[in-house]
Amino acid sequence: MKKTRTVVVPVITTLAEANALLREVGATARTITDIELVLESQIAKLREDANKQIAPLALAQKQKLTQLELYAESNRGTLFPDKKRITLPAGEIGWRFTPPKVTFGKGGAKKVLELLRSLKLSKYIRTTYEVDREALLRDKPVVKGVKYASDELFYANPCAGDEPDVYPGTRAQQIL
Repeated sequence: MKKTRTVVVPVITTLAEANALLREVGATARTITDIELVLESQIAKLREDANKQIAPLALAQKQKLTQLELYAESNRGTLFPDKKRITLPAGEIGWRFTPPKVTFGKGGAKKVLELLRSLKLSKYIRTTYEVDREALLRDKPVVKGVKYASDELFYANPCAGDEPDVYPGTRAQQIL
C-alpha cells in the first residue's frame, strides 16, 4: 500500500495576499538563481584548476603509451609469436580489433543509398515507419487507440524586480 503524505498550507483569501505571496515566490526564485550562478562559477573554477593539473599528466600518459606501443611493435615477432597480448606483472599489452563498422567514401551515405537502389539491393536499405504526431494533432482524425489531450497547468510568473507593495484596487492603492 502506498503511503501518502498530507501537507497543510495556509489558504490565501484576497488578491493582496496572492500578490504578496507571488512577490515572495519571485524573491525566492531570484535567490535560487543567485545561488546556482555562484555554484556554476565555482564548478567552472574547479574544472579549470583540475584541467590545469590533468594536462601535464595526460601528456606524460600519452608519451608512455606511445613508448610501450613502439616497443611492442618493434618486438612483435618475439613477444607475440602466436598471441595478441602478453601479461606482465604490472598489467598487459597487446593488440585487439575494434568492432567492425561501415564507412562510406566520397559522396557519403546518400551516394551509397542511390547505388544500392540502382543495383536493386533493397535488403541493405532500412525503411523506418513512425507515427507523425504533428499531422495527427493538426488534422485530428478519429482513429481507434488515438486520443487527443491537453493538460491545464497552473503557473506563477513573478515580476523580475521591485514591484509595489499594494495590489491595484485595494484600499491602500485607492488612497495613493
